[in-house]
Amino acid sequence: MTQDHRHNYQNYFKAPSPLTRLAGITATVSRWASLAFGIDISRYQKITPANWANLKSVIDFVMAKCSEGYDWIDPTFADNVQQAYTVDIPLIAYHYFRTSYYVEYGHDVAKWPTPANDKQLQNLIHALSNKTYYAVMLDVEDTTEAAPWTAWAAGVFAGRVRDWLDSIGKQATPMIIYTGEWYWLQAKAEFSWMTKYQMSVAKYPYASGSIVTTWEDLRKSYFPPETSSIPTLANARWDFWQFSGDKFILPYVTNANGGATCLDLNFFNGTKAQLYEYLHFAPKGTPEPIPTPTPAPTTKTLEERVADLEVWQANIRKA
Repeated sequence: MTQDHRHNYQNYFKAPSPLTRLAGITATVSRWASLAFGIDISRYQKITPANWANLKSVIDFVMAKCSEGYDWIDPTFADNVQQAYTVDIPLIAYHYFRTSYYVEYGHDVAKWPTPANDKQLQNLIHALSNKTYYAVMLDVEDTTEAAPWTAWAAGVFAGRVRDWLDSIGKQATPMIIYTGEWYWLQAKAEFSWMTKYQMSVAKYPYASGSIVTTWEDLRKSYFPPETSSIPTLANARWDFWQFSGDKFILPYVTNANGGATCLDLNFFNGTKAQLYEYLHFAPKGTPEPIPTPTPAPTTKTLEERVADLEVWQANIRKA
């Protein structure tokens, strides 16, 4: 995920081998071509309205940063929400979780601010207010505190977000937890709570460096090979896989100044149709189901109803 304070993932994850044509590795797309495919964006990326329309032909979903910590909202989020809605791309909103906000309160949750006074929770709620989104994702990878402490605090926070979604009638809205495999491995026991939520995993099968390519050539030449290791988080199932690691420079998306920028790319572990079902997303062009006709009530004259009553009374006397 893109956050304000970047760190170098390559320090934590050693790619097994470079996936480039120069290295003589041929990508096979049979596995990956069937999966829903998307990007994640934040204030570091810029997409014009025309390019949002172009993206519609190459991606199936978008993950957009909405907020971070207790006092920051991504200034591009509202526009990203509007543009994604306009071109009919389902949007997943993500919040970058900051552990340091809770350090002074310690492990005793009773000493934490109540949910109503939890500034980080309220910041996320404020960012999502009056926005169209189909899932909420927590980006859990903050390195300012020890990984076990972050894992513990993020678990409490995730429960608060889930409770809030349920309280506003969004019980069916997916709650997704994102983290890197490199981070999970630092505190597997403390992170075990994650597996009860939908999971988005960062694991990169590429060497460092960037590649300028096209969307078509990305699919043909740079999608992971069939033999590429699948992110499992110690054998837990995954719902999304961020596989690119800020590697690919692609059309339609620039940096804030209009220059080149690398994108994080993601697979959903299912087809586009399954993704839509998972997100409860119905494209605006989807026709409404045809209602079953309700038979019109029979209208009888007074004479006909009197006759029916006489027949009923006659049947009663015979009985």
